Formats: sequence, C-alpha cells, structure tokens
Amino acid sequence: MKAFGRILVCGVFSLPLFAVAVGCDPVAPFSFLSSASGGGAVPGSSDGDVAAGNSNESPDEVSPDGVAVTDPDEPSDVSEPDEIDAPDDADETAPTAEDTDGDGFTDDEEQTALPGSDPENPDDTPENPIDSDGDGCSDYDEVTFQGFCDANPNSDDVAVFDDPSAAHTFSLTVVRHTDVPFTDAQVDAVFAAGGALLKTADPECPDIATDSTFERNGSLTTFDVGGAVLTAESQLDTVFGVVADVKVVDFMVGVCGVPQTDDMSVVLGCASIGGSLVITATAAPDVWVHEWGHVQGLLHRDDCPRNIMHAFEVETNAVNERERNAFLTPTPRFGKVALGADPESPGAVARLRRYVAEPTRAWLRRVVDTDFLAGVPSGVMEDLSSEAVGDLVEMLDAPEFAGRRRNVVRMLGFTKNAAACDVLEARVSGPAGEVDFDGLAVACESILAVGRLAAHDPNGEALRWLMAGCDPATWQARGVDWHYRAHGVEAIRNLLARVSIKALGISGHDDALAHLRSLTSEEFSPQVIEAIAWLTKGDATQKRAHRPTRQP
Repeated sequence: MKAFGRILVCGVFSLPLFAVAVGCDPVAPFSFLSSASGGGAVPGSSDGDVAAGNSNESPDEVSPDGVAVTDPDEPSDVSEPDEIDAPDDADETAPTAEDTDGDGFTDDEEQTALPGSDPENPDDTPENPIDSDGDGCSDYDEVTFQGFCDANPNSDDVAVFDDPSAAHTFSLTVVRHTDVPFTDAQVDAVFAAGGALLKTADPECPDIATDSTFERNGSLTTFDVGGAVLTAESQLDTVFGVVADVKVVDFMVGVCGVPQTDDMSVVLGCASIGGSLVITATAAPDVWVHEWGHVQGLLHRDDCPRNIMHAFEVETNAVNERERNAFLTPTPRFGKVALGADPESPGAVARLRRYVAEPTRAWLRRVVDTDFLAGVPSGVMEDLSSEAVGDLVEMLDAPEFAGRRRNVVRMLGFTKNAAACDVLEARVSGPAGEVDFDGLAVACESILAVGRLAAHDPNGEALRWLMAGCDPATWQARGVDWHYRAHGVEAIRNLLARVSIKALGISGHDDALAHLRSLTSEEFSPQVIEAIAWLTKGDATQKRAHRPTRQP
C-alpha cells in the first residue's frame, strides 16, 4: 500500500544522546546510549521466513487463540527528520564534540561510538553487529535512524551517494500463486519499466535521476498457500512467509495493516519493511517500485503528487535525495524501521478536499477521476453529505469514469444515506462474463459500502442483506455469474461471502456480532475472527504491535 521530523521507534523520540520514552524503552544507535536504555529493546518481529535474494524475515507472533497480539497504545504517527537538533536539556556529561557535517550526530559519536545491534536478532550482537555494506555503521543503526549514522563526520551520507554516476542492481526472486497467470516476460517488463521510472527526472516535482535496476533472480516459481485473493491479515501473513522477494497475487481487499474501519478497501500492494512485498498482478510498475521503496525502509512523502513514495497517488516517479540513497543501497536485513504515520495526513489529502465555494459535482468528479493505491482516502470523505448520492449514482455509468467506478461506490458508503444501498447491491450482481480489475473492485467496495451504511438504515435491510451474503449460495441466488481472470464463478461467490463477513465487522451492529458468532464454516474462519475483533475491540485491535510493520 503507498504512509513520516523525528523518528519514532515504539513510542520513542530518538535524538543524539537523548531519548524520550513514550510507553516503552528508548532506543539508541550507539553502545553508550544503549546501555543507559536497557539495551534499546524494540518490540515487534520481522515478517515471514528468511527469503531468497534481499529478504530476511521471521514468523509473526500470535496469541494462543491464533489472533495477532495487539497493543492499543501503539503509536502510529511518525515523521521523517529533515534535521535533528540536540535538545536544550541534553545530559551535561554527554560528549559535546563538533558536528562537522550537521547531521545531528557529533564527530565523536560518528568516529568512536560502537554501533547498535538488533536486540531481537541473536546473530546481531553488540560485540559483532551486522554491517552488510561494510561502512562502519551497523544495519540496525542505518535503518532505524534513516541514514543519519554513517561513520563519517565529513559527509552526511556514504561517499557513493555523492557520486552522480552511482548505480545499484536489485536481483529479486519472484513467485506467483498457482492461480495467478504471470510470466517471466511480464516480470522483466515490469522491472524494466520500474527502473526507467527511477532513472528519469520529473520536472513537475523535485526529482533526482536514480540509476537503480531491477532484475529477476531465476525463473518465476509458484506457491499454493494463503490464496491468490487475500481478504484476511492471516492470509497475508501466510503469503509473506513464502520464501521470495516478490509475491504476486491477484487481488487484496481489507488487508495490509488497516488502521481503522474507514480505511478498509481494495489495495494494490503491500510491503514488509526490510523484508519483501506482495503485489497484485495488474499493478502498474510505479506501484511495484513504491512497494520496494517500503522494503528499503522508505516512508510516505506527500509534498508532490508525482512522488514515487506518495501515500495514495499512482502514476508517479519522483524521488528526493534520501529516497535515491535508499534505492542505491542493499536491502536492510531486518524490519524494525518505525513507520505508521497516517497516510491521510492533511498534507496528503489537502488537494483532494473540497475547495471553498467549489460546486459539489465538480469536486466529486475531481476526486473520482484519480487513481489510488488503496481507495479514496477516508480523510476526503469528511466533505461528503447525503445529498451527494444523486451525483455519485449518475457518475457510475458515465463513460469517462470507466476504470474508476470503485472510487464512486467507495464514496457512496460514506454518504450516510441508506438510499444508496439499492444501487450498491445491484452493482454486485452485474452481468455474466468476465470482469476487469475495476469490476471486481466495484463489487467488493460495494459490499463494504453497504456495511458502512448499515448503521444508517433504520429498517435493517442492509444488515440482513449482508448476513445472507455470508453464504456463497446466496450469491448464486442473486444472479452472480461472472468471473475474474482465472477465478471462476464459484470462486467469486466465495470471495463475495468473505467480503460480506468483513462488511459485518465494520457495521457496528450487535446483531452482526451475533450472526458472525453463529458462522461455523472453517473455510471462512480467518474473516470471521477479524470481523469479530473489529466489532468487539474496535480499531485499536487491528494495530497488532507484534505484527511486522507493513505498508501499502
């Protein structure tokens, strides 16, 4: 999916010689700081198994009942520092040497301090820290502190970054689910296009041409676990556990660390920091590059819509110096990077908000006519009203919005107008035959939209429609006779049942909870477990402190 100041690690503002703990132990990049902070322990774990090529992941932690462990106090807002200033109340006994390169670490620290190590990796110890690139700065420090540690007081980055001719090649292993048609030639084409995007300099945004190349490491192989269509975080966990850098699936909805119910939507890709990525087969090359940027430890940056790391824009290519550096270095060997800043921060959604005196119809058309990584940002929906239903319904069949109708149905779900339910329900049945990605997304987003509108339906018809939809046989009775790529009609009916379960989870209804608890099919248990968690514990339960950091 595309999410950040100061770096926040498990509620810790990390500064040179200084750490302010917010709910956990502080983390420090150097040994004399780590000792003072009890070793700088960071909760969490890496994603999946050790992967081929650039990845190195470890299994998730779950509670005895199989539900991912959660921490409702886990912070989510993190910013990326442009400059770090020493605090006024810094320890008087701390070193006060000059900071020649102005990177926030003193010359003394950069030249003499011992590197930090990952407290949860037994192979990464203070006595023998992992330093993959051999620059004298441990992997843990480079990733956790976003490049401010470089063991060189005369430069704020390793020397190669100052070389305009610097280049790097990522040799990546790629696998596809057995139900996903995808070839070596398609991988090569995506990799070539992705590298070309980075090598360009975009005049619309500040951009630096970056000579990064992506190449396939061996032939495409297959996996048959988790599913080709992912509708539960536990399914995504399984796919992330597959040994490869890139895992190709067909479709994802309501996964990749959804922070709150409003954010549940169709997503194009998902990355595990320092690990690997899961991508949909139809995703554009810039989405592949964006997700690999997350693997490299990059955060979302939304100051220009053409940024390759923009939180929700697609058709992007621009990178800044920090991002260039990340695309010119080996992949971090662990997933302890602090992420989580809201991708719908005011900076990211401001241009999509309704302007003063802007006509409703013009604003709706402007939002709908945009491609998104993970659906229309929920922050934009604050400007919606129930009166927008008529305009949105008209747009559903407007030829100019072909390929973006999923944006329309997602917005209908935020109008708080139950009158939209009939239109949404009709969109799911659809005509017989094959649908494209947008057609499948429209069906799934329509069901989720009905889930959001159920709370505004005094007659309870929306809720009953969703409850019935938890049975695949209902979708046969409703006339669903279409398919998507290699997924036949029966597979589609099963998918719609799973999405109906997820929609009950965001409905907020006690009756929905009772119905979910009555479902006994083991086939749908991952979706039922998550839906019950949403209803009983709210948004906080989905933060999953012990699930590795993931980002769409």
